[in-house]
Amino acid sequence: MKILGFDPGITDAGYGVIDLNKNMNQLSYITCNMINTSSKNDLSKRLHFIKTCFNEIVSEYNPEIVCIEEFFAAKQFNLGYHTSKVIGVIAAECHGWNIPCYAYSPQTVKNIGIGGRDKDAVERGVRALLNNPTIKQKKSHPYDALAIALCYTQGFDPMWS
Repeated sequence: MKILGFDPGITDAGYGVIDLNKNMNQLSYITCNMINTSSKNDLSKRLHFIKTCFNEIVSEYNPEIVCIEEFFAAKQFNLGYHTSKVIGVIAAECHGWNIPCYAYSPQTVKNIGIGGRDKDAVERGVRALLNNPTIKQKKSHPYDALAIALCYTQGFDPMWS
């Protein structure tokens, strides 16, 4: 079962795809990367670009489940406001693809971490659970996306589906 994790953001969004075998006892890393939009573009163009990229990812990897990180608060109102729009776009696209979408809180996603709940701990947890120490990314968003997908495999309760 392929699971797509999505770390929503209007400027930087991360995605990661993992596979859970048919016996539900082995995880495999498939890919992770980022979707970047320019703040020079208006909001509708940025959301459309994210939607287009998401649809290309779904088309290429054919996930059976999509997991997304919900957000509670942001230090900057606009950041949270725009992130919530990205979440809405992804949820609506999942409906169009007839793919279940599960949302996890940031606190739940941090439970994937090993030795703490910071970004480095989440990265260590992702590498350990996927048994893949060679995953290389410059930013934390792809690791967060993989952690979001891993929440499903660990049986964590989603906020909504």
